[in-house]
Amino acid sequence: MTFVLREVLALRELGFQVETASINRPDRPADELTQAEADETKCTYYVKQHGLSGAAVAKLQTVFGNFGGYWRGVGLAFRLAGWICGGST
Repeated sequence: MTFVLREVLALRELGFQVETASINRPDRPADELTQAEADETKCTYYVKQHGLSGAAVAKLQTVFGNFGGYWRGVGLAFRLAGWICGGST
């Protein structure tokens, strides 16, 4: 199991809602995935599979589905990148 998947599963166990997205589908055939990886592929959004219009729709659903949470996440990303100062992380 990959490091990222372990982290996602641990966050979910702590009660966080984590939705996963990936540019590409897994780089291995389904029969070579662990059970946890196979389970995660069923609920992961694959950008290239849906194309640009699908990505735009997903983005809008995220923005309007949880407007405040979305912008807090954007702000945190900018602070972590060092692009803006202030606030606690």
